Amino acid sequence: MSLDWIILQVLITAYSIVAPNPLYKMAVLMPQDDSIYINASAVIDLNEDGMPEVCLAASSGWEYYVYYYLDGDVCSVEGLIPWAWSSNLCYTTDKRLVMCVYAHTTGTAGISQYRVYEWTSAGYQMAEDLWSKPNEWDRYGNPVSLEYISSKEAIDPFEMEDYSDLLITQQEFDRKIADFGELTSIFYDGESLYSDAWEQDVDTDEIYREIQKQIWSWK
Repeated sequence: MSLDWIILQVLITAYSIVAPNPLYKMAVLMPQDDSIYINASAVIDLNEDGMPEVCLAASSGWEYYVYYYLDGDVCSVEGLIPWAWSSNLCYTTDKRLVMCVYAHTTGTAGISQYRVYEWTSAGYQMAEDLWSKPNEWDRYGNPVSLEYISSKEAIDPFEMEDYSDLLITQQEFDRKIADFGELTSIFYDGESLYSDAWEQDVDTDEIYREIQKQIWSWK
C-alpha cells in the first residue's frame, strides 16, 4: 500500500465529511492513469446536469477517456478506442457523445465509424455503432461499393464472420448522420487545455492537478 494511496483515501474521507460539494469529491475520485500519454483535456458539462465531465484525448488520437459524476461516484464511458488515429470526439446539438473515425490512407478509403452515446439515468450508454465499409475495390485499391452497418453494441466488423443482420441502406446511414446536426469537436472547437503544450514532455501529475483545479473552480 503506497503512501500516495493512503493520502488519497484520507482526502476522500475528509472531503466527504467537511466538503460535501460533489465537485470536490469528483476532483479527488477521478482516476489517474500514469501510463497514458495525454494530448488534450477538456472540462465541460456535456449533458447539462450541472456537473462537468472530464474528457481526455490520449496517444495522439488512439484512445479517449470521458469521466462523469453520478450518484456520488466517478464513472467512465466505455469503448472509446477508435480503429484508427484519424479520429475525433464530438457532441451533438442534443448532447449525444460521438466518437468519429475516418479513413486515413488509400487502403482505408471509404471506412468510417460513428460510435454514439446517450445520457440516461444510468449514465452514458452506447446507443449505436455506425460503420461504412467497402466491400469491393478497383485495381488501384479504391472502393467501388460500400456497405453500411448499424449495431446497438460496439462492434469491429473486420473481426466478424457475419454481420448481415446489421446491414442498413445508404439512405438510412446518411439519414442517421444527418440527424446528428452540427457536430462540435470537444478538443478542437472548445477550450481544451494544453492541446499543443502537452506534445512536450509534461509531468502527468501536473496535468491531473490542473484538471482537478478546473473541477474545483467549476461554476
